Amino acid sequence: YIQQQGTGDLIIENTTDDKDIIFQSDDGTGSVTEYFRLDGGTTSIVVSASLGMYFNDGIAARFGNSGDFIAFHDGVDSFLSNDVGDVTIRNNANDKDIRLQTDNGSGLVTDYILLDGSDVSTKILTQKVILSNLPTSDPNNAGQLYNESGFLRVSAG
Repeated sequence: YIQQQGTGDLIIENTTDDKDIIFQSDDGTGSVTEYFRLDGGTTSIVVSASLGMYFNDGIAARFGNSGDFIAFHDGVDSFLSNDVGDVTIRNNANDKDIRLQTDNGSGLVTDYILLDGSDVSTKILTQKVILSNLPTSDPNNAGQLYNESGFLRVSAG
């Protein structure tokens, strides 16, 4: 046990240059393994446990100085929330894709929207696309979809 009884902070410190503070425990097989460490050489926290880090239901993972980007799971639904600036989803791998997937109604997970990095295209891969709230007249913006008496049109601008 390490216990602080009194006032002030509890400080665990390693002052050896480029060395770590390592947290280890039994791994269920009788062996001792590293679960995480404070890496003094890279000033990072390295999670080493094979199943990663768990946050209990209702506990948010917050990022940024003000905790303004949040990943949250309430036990049923999951949320990503950003309070400032843009949210950018980026894939830097050459000729690779970004896929938006979900269950297809029969127990299989399938792509619904594919941002194809090798074809430089956006593909909607569902059998139907519902476009609600389209303008009812030509909005005078080239390439914009609009509804004209029940017909889907593309404006010339």
